[in-house]
Amino acid sequence: MINLMNRALDFIFPPVCGICGEFADNHLCDKCKDRINLISKFKINTDEDKEYIAHFWLFKYEDIRELMLRYKFNECSYLSDTFSEIILNNYEVRKMLKRADYIIPVPIHKKRLYERGYNQCELIAKKLSRKIDNLEYLPNLLYKKKNIIPQSTLDKEERASNIKGVFYIKNRNINFKEKTVVLFDDIFTTGSTVKECVKTMKSLKFKRIYIFTIAKN
Repeated sequence: MINLMNRALDFIFPPVCGICGEFADNHLCDKCKDRINLISKFKINTDEDKEYIAHFWLFKYEDIRELMLRYKFNECSYLSDTFSEIILNNYEVRKMLKRADYIIPVPIHKKRLYERGYNQCELIAKKLSRKIDNLEYLPNLLYKKKNIIPQSTLDKEERASNIKGVFYIKNRNINFKEKTVVLFDDIFTTGSTVKECVKTMKSLKFKRIYIFTIAKN
């Protein structure tokens, strides 16, 4: 039934490449996929912080900045399909995601969610979980209790202070011992946001915590 509904929707609203607008079955045409492959470079850093195992990412922020800003701020939620395809097109990223039991998006405050209409990280994380076997999507584990000054407007020290203590665990009824989780965010600049999330998650006693971002600035 779901497949039939999807086919009907594709007939009414044919899928297009989120980058160029041309028709593309997987929301990313071959031409744009080739361009993306030229600038995407899987990187992994295991030396940044003892609180998590590793941080891995695909792009330098400057190389994909325009597309990310369009997705995040221009009411282009449909670009979650294109970004998901870009991510899953990379073998190394797929391999890392397959090691995990859960994927958790970095939350945004409810006021910002209302203003934007969606959490860009939630949309992508949900799609990734559907394509990776045994990767469970957990959207409501972390909660952001304060609508802070946008991190992008602050320097490194101000970011760390601004984000301190703004997350808490909403659901403690799951046993996470011996489980591996991927914390997903769009951009890693100073790392203050994801590190604060990890600090909050430590009480859940995950076996391993990985951080995955689309880009690193």
